[in-house]
Amino acid sequence: MMLPGRVTSAPPGLHGIDTSGVLNEEHCRVAKSRGFSFCIRYVSRTAGQSASDLSEAEARTILSAGLALMPVQHVAREGWSPTKQLGTTFGKNAAAHVFHIGFPQGVNVWLDLEGIKPSSSHGVVIDYCNGLRRWLRQGSLPASMSARRRFLLEKRFSGVFRPNIFGDLEARFRTYRTEATS
Repeated sequence: MMLPGRVTSAPPGLHGIDTSGVLNEEHCRVAKSRGFSFCIRYVSRTAGQSASDLSEAEARTILSAGLALMPVQHVAREGWSPTKQLGTTFGKNAAAHVFHIGFPQGVNVWLDLEGIKPSSSHGVVIDYCNGLRRWLRQGSLPASMSARRRFLLEKRFSGVFRPNIFGDLEARFRTYRTEATS
């Protein structure tokens, strides 16, 4: 079932939260009261979602609270090696999860490139990204990349309401977001 809302451009200057924890109504109310406009929540790299991954029910809670929502795919553990096959597999899984949750076509799906094995060549990383993007594009989902510097700065914060340091910067590059309609 399609989530309520619409895909729209994200204007500069918005602040959001990026959390791997499940958000409930109270979390969303507090986030909204603290001036956050959007939320980034995680979907799995694997075929199955875990209990801590974004679900349709949680997405509806977030949108009902008046927060915009964008999905991001979990990153692998530090020292992982990207391959074209992994990109294809992860892209296929991300597209399936995003559509199962109910996101419409056109919403950005964020890809974390944290913790890649330092010896990985640029070509291998590009092949990985292209494999992932190919699956997302088939579902009319643009892919956005998130680099390691974001991870290093966010790692300084703890708890559900970690501020997104790059909220202003990233909002300039986001093409789409899903927001609740009134």
